Amino acid sequence: AQFVYIGAQTGIWSFTMRLALTMFPHYTDRDASDFMLWSYAVFFVGRFLGSYLLSRFRETRVLTVYMGLAVVVLIGTIALHSVAAVWMAVIVSLFLGPGWPTIYSRTLETVGDRRYTETAGAVIVMSIVGGAVLPALQGALSDAMGMQFSFILPAIELCIVAVYFVSEMRYDRLTPKQMKELSTTEGAESAQA
Repeated sequence: AQFVYIGAQTGIWSFTMRLALTMFPHYTDRDASDFMLWSYAVFFVGRFLGSYLLSRFRETRVLTVYMGLAVVVLIGTIALHSVAAVWMAVIVSLFLGPGWPTIYSRTLETVGDRRYTETAGAVIVMSIVGGAVLPALQGALSDAMGMQFSFILPAIELCIVAVYFVSEMRYDRLTPKQMKELSTTEGAESAQA
């Protein structure tokens, strides 16, 4: 999931400027770079919004919705034939914020023997190689089918990440509030003992 997520994020950010320049040849590099600045700003807004939502709701549900909305926005990037397509490529960054750290922490939670947590963390971090492999595939797809259509690859990748979070829902039974109440109750019980 991390490999695919990083590949999607890198592909979206790498091809947003190229999309603007391809769709609107009169744009300068500076005009196109403004879209990337907006992408980063939207990403940070999404990160803060995601952190708030993750403190109130189950993380698997939040991330499933985030990834699902990202796929819808990317389909808009493919389907629209105006500057709105480029803005959709920018807006998708809103839903990318909490993905990497949430996948990382959820995967580390699955390590049964804590002696291997560091090794597992290193393997997960090495999955950032997806940011080199998958954008190359997107580039080949853009050469074959067109720049705008190439955004179908990150859409498929984020759909895979959404399926990952759906599959994790069975392990995510408590909301953050319920987990806090449970830990407070357990702490009080152990203090009494």
